[in-house]
Amino acid sequence: MKKIITIIPLLVLLGFLIFLSACDEFSPHTMIQLTFQDEIHARSPVWSPEGSKIVFYGGTYESWGLWTMDPQGDNFYLILDRDSFIPPAHEFIPNDFSDDSYLLFSDDLDNIYYLSLAGGDPVFICEGSSPTIKGNLDGTYNIAYFDSNSKGPDSTSGIYLTDIHGSEPQLLIPDGGHPHWSHNGSKLVFANQEKLWIMDMNTTETTLLYDSSEGYSSACYPRWSQGGYWIAFCMWSKETFNWEIFIIPSSGGNPTRLTELPYDPDFEPPPPNSLSWSPEGKWIVFERSINCELWKVSVE
Repeated sequence: MKKIITIIPLLVLLGFLIFLSACDEFSPHTMIQLTFQDEIHARSPVWSPEGSKIVFYGGTYESWGLWTMDPQGDNFYLILDRDSFIPPAHEFIPNDFSDDSYLLFSDDLDNIYYLSLAGGDPVFICEGSSPTIKGNLDGTYNIAYFDSNSKGPDSTSGIYLTDIHGSEPQLLIPDGGHPHWSHNGSKLVFANQEKLWIMDMNTTETTLLYDSSEGYSSACYPRWSQGGYWIAFCMWSKETFNWEIFIIPSSGGNPTRLTELPYDPDFEPPPPNSLSWSPEGKWIVFERSINCELWKVSVE
């Protein structure tokens, strides 16, 4: 009887240790605040392909529009003034860069444009939002975007393909949203019904990457890393009661939470409009919508 009494506590302890090892514990990652609300309101950041600039939509008391800054959060420069833009728009959303460094952005009127950071006027592409581009700007059917397409009784909301050559848009994924190309353009990640999916563009086969209804909710804004091994996304965490930044292997697996943002019990923050990888894959820049501030978090 004495041996049994001695063994039982050991078994209980062993079971508890196994339980702890199976839990997905949060490991803090370095976070750096890049912009401050009392200096500039900033949203929707996108890292440029060469890594020297971050483009975002924001404003001061004097000027609102598209801005650039360096990755340290300095040297602000206004590249597109909202007040001089025709047709008038209240907000711009930078979305993605082509390989030849053209910025694709949309406005709050659901129009998509491209813009050279070297100068010039923005050029209208089509109606829609959340554009992502593979390869150079002049590729064929290399722009995927979301369109609510509410112009007729037979219309379908979802992800469409087009290009800058006036090609007729093609419906690719009904009801899909937040598309983003892999760097080599062979796959497309997108969100649909609290799930993340990957479409193989060679076979059009769709694979479930992650179901966020299990423990979390509302996975959105997936973004492929430059090397193709990771996908970053935003998701509401039931652990922190906040929108947090996660990464998951593009081959599938369990997500890793990178952030633990301050929690305000009196205010439920909206999700970020976007997040973006640094070209070398060491940082992710994102917005805190509640404060209109930009932060970056280390992946390592």
